[in-house]
Amino acid sequence: MVNAYFDRVASNGQAVLLIEETNQTVHATISSLPTGAKPGHWLSVTLDGQQVTNASLNQAKTEQMSSDVNEQLSRLKSRKSSRFKRRS
Repeated sequence: MVNAYFDRVASNGQAVLLIEETNQTVHATISSLPTGAKPGHWLSVTLDGQQVTNASLNQAKTEQMSSDVNEQLSRLKSRKSSRFKRRS
């Protein structure tokens, strides 16, 4: 199994998954994903070539990555000022 990020639902109704280990994009039918999977969630998937054969929610990775992003945003927001001047 590999980690995959559920990026978005494409215009053709397929889920776009970003495979973490190989940096490749895979398309899967929404029905092949676990119930409750939404864009922004991390999944553990089994691949057969470019085909998703099994998928499950990876709640721990989703929560960890969300926490990391929130910490980074907090650090950025806490900076007093920018070293760049604003244009009027």
